[in-house]
Amino acid sequence: MTEEIFIRFLQNKCTAEEIDKVVKWLRYEADDKSAQLMVKQIWNKYSAPKDILEDIQFETILDKIHHKININESKKLKHFNTSDDLHSKKSISIKDILTRAAAILFIPLLSVLIYTQFVYKSNETISDNSKSSIEIESPLGSRTNIELADGTRVWLNNGSKLKYPSQFSGKKRVVHLIGEAFFDVAHNSQKPFIVKTKEIQVTALGTEFNVMAYEGEGIVEATLVSGKVKVEKRLKNGKAKEICIMKPNQIVKLDLKNRVYSSNNTNIKKYVSWKDGVLVFDNDPIDEVVRRLSKWYNVEFVIVNPEVRNYVYNATFIDETLPQILELMKIATPITYKISSRKKLNDGTFTKRKVFIGLKKNF
Repeated sequence: MTEEIFIRFLQNKCTAEEIDKVVKWLRYEADDKSAQLMVKQIWNKYSAPKDILEDIQFETILDKIHHKININESKKLKHFNTSDDLHSKKSISIKDILTRAAAILFIPLLSVLIYTQFVYKSNETISDNSKSSIEIESPLGSRTNIELADGTRVWLNNGSKLKYPSQFSGKKRVVHLIGEAFFDVAHNSQKPFIVKTKEIQVTALGTEFNVMAYEGEGIVEATLVSGKVKVEKRLKNGKAKEICIMKPNQIVKLDLKNRVYSSNNTNIKKYVSWKDGVLVFDNDPIDEVVRRLSKWYNVEFVIVNPEVRNYVYNATFIDETLPQILELMKIATPITYKISSRKKLNDGTFTKRKVFIGLKKNF
């Protein structure tokens, strides 16, 4: 990847082959330090035009870009106990979207995405076991896949942060998480792998598990796919108290308000499929549905009628835009919705959209 090709990409002047090359680079190679340096240099000297067109369908293009970059499969899988033929639509490739999106709109969007997703921060006093640490943040509406120095693979969900050492030293491998992440831990019986959040820490030797610990949400979860992990409650004195030893297909939830935890076997696909670009709802109330959708699409939901909370949803989504999902919810239950437009701010960015959900009969 060269700077010349990347700038042509920002200016929407690439050939189809060059577009494919850039997209693959963004997904699989852009977390390399040399790649990050190139992006920073381009960011510092490249300025997007201020006269952004107002009449382009910004929301539609943004929804597509958010998902196409992160999803491996383009085939749709969806069910709401309704006919598949009712919802079938022609799939649009990432190449189609990028070539059709006007550069004057796409430049500021892509610049922000690249800058927030791939520029790392070096710190000298963050890590438990290394003086040199890296912080990666996955923006709302995006998911990030990284590999740590020991070979452990990590998937960061929307709006999540991970701090980890550039090289693991000492007797432990310690990382710090805010948000949600899936870990495929490289086995090392001599060095346990520890994920620390504000409330809990999860210890493993070599396994696959998911940790969800978003700030301000009141619930912390750990889900085990394979192997065995120990879940501990972090104490104010810096020590930790064991909660339980988890087995595969088990989920542990800690209720921060009532200071209690629960543990049970579950359909883990619901809790880990996000890393593959798939949203799974399994008998979930609308509060849980909109909580996950708000991060997935970077929007704010407002429940207009409390009666809406009486409905639950069962569905699997791979490649739907937000309006498509809302339409399916509207078909399945007697709700309706309105999506507010983004407002342009003085700095050229846009506010979040708001989605208002209520009952059809009185909305």
